[in-house]
Amino acid sequence: MKTWYCCSIAGVLATLLSPVFCLPQYVPLQFSENTTNAAANLTAIPASFPFVIEGCSAYTGNLVHVLTKAVAALTPALNDVGLGLDSRHGFKALFKDGATSTYVRGILRSIASAQPLEGLDPDPSVPSAPRFACVTPTTISQYRFLEVDPWKICSHPNAGQAFYFGGSSYIFVCSSFWRGNIAPQRNACPSVRRNQFLGGGEALSMYLTYLVIHEMVHFYLGKASLGAFTDPPEVYPINECVALDPLNSVHNPQNYQFYVAMAQQGCTNVPDPDRPPFILDQGNTTLPASLLTAAAETLPPLATAAVEKLPSVTTLSVLESLNEVYDGLVGL
Repeated sequence: MKTWYCCSIAGVLATLLSPVFCLPQYVPLQFSENTTNAAANLTAIPASFPFVIEGCSAYTGNLVHVLTKAVAALTPALNDVGLGLDSRHGFKALFKDGATSTYVRGILRSIASAQPLEGLDPDPSVPSAPRFACVTPTTISQYRFLEVDPWKICSHPNAGQAFYFGGSSYIFVCSSFWRGNIAPQRNACPSVRRNQFLGGGEALSMYLTYLVIHEMVHFYLGKASLGAFTDPPEVYPINECVALDPLNSVHNPQNYQFYVAMAQQGCTNVPDPDRPPFILDQGNTTLPASLLTAAAETLPPLATAAVEKLPSVTTLSVLESLNEVYDGLVGL
C-alpha cells in the first residue's frame, strides 16, 4: 500500500490515505546571497541549492525562497533541542521525554542537511533528498510511478496545499500553496489557560515555511509516520499534539511543525503534559531502549563535537531500524 500525506496551511489539516498512499550551536546550510532572495523570474535552481524543484516554472524562485527560509527556521529548534526537558520553547509539551531529543534532533538535522535516503521511487537504487514538484494537469503523465493523479488530489475540496507521496522522494505542491503567507512577520505565540493552549495553533504555524518542514518530516519518518489509518491517527490541533505519548509524539509531523514554530518565534508559555488535562498512559510514556540506543549511536560524542559541519550525521540507520521495528505497529 502506498501512502500520501496531505496538509493545509489553515490549521484544519488532513492526512489522506489511499490505496495509491547543552549541545554545540548548530550551523545551518549556507546559500549564496542570490539564493536567499525570491525572484519570480528564476526558473533555474541555483547550483548551491540542496533540494530539487521540478515543473514550477515562474514559481521556482518563490519555492527556493520558501525552502531557504524553512532551513533557516530550523536553527532555533536545533539549538534548543539538546536541552531536552530544560527547553523553554515547548519541547516537553510536544515530546514529553528528554530521551527523545536525540531522535527529534536527528529528524530536524536530516531536513536541514537535505540528507538523501535510499529505497524511494522512482529509482530506489539512487539516494535522494526531498524533491518538490509543482502539480499541473499533466503531472500524472510525467511521474509514471504514481498510482493516483496529483491534480485530482489537489482539486479535492478538502485537499491541502502540498502532500508527500509515501514511498517516493516527491513532495507535490498544489496551486493553492501560493495563497499562503511565507513566514510570520511577528510572533504569534498561543496563550495558555488552565494548562491548555487556546485555539488549535493555526496562527502559530500557518505559514509555508512550516508547511514544507511538516512534509519533509513525513519524508524522513517514512513508514513510521502517523497517518489517517494508524493507531492513533495523525493529529494536528496543538492540544492533541500535546496529548500524544512520547512514542507517538516523535512520529507525528505536526509536533515537529509546532516545535520549530515555537522555537523560532520564542514562545515560552506552554502547558505541562504531566498535569491535567494531559494524563498519559503510564504504559506508553517511554521510548523503546533499542530506538534510543540506535539514535544515540548516530551522533558524535559531545566531548569531541565542536561546531557541527553539515551534513555530519546520518539518521538513515535510525529510520531503517525504526521502520523495521514498528512497521506492523503503524499499519502501513
